Amino acid sequence: MVLSDQRMPRISGVEFFELIMPDHPDVSSRILVTGYADTDAVVDAINKGQVYRFVSKPWNEEELRERVIQVRVTT
Repeated sequence: MVLSDQRMPRISGVEFFELIMPDHPDVSSRILVTGYADTDAVVDAINKGQVYRFVSKPWNEEELRERVIQVRVTT
């Protein structure tokens, strides 16, 4: 599992997921943390970054923990 923020200084979370996929094809779950609900970013995340789940900022710590556990149980 890989968890990334969408907005980072030099690269987006979607771009990060795209970069790591060739070297880490065994990573089946990607979680994107974002404070923005930009439709284009969501579509890119699903199509290009193969994002499994979104977590909105500010996140609830317990909710984030539950999402991570869900990923671990389903993979």
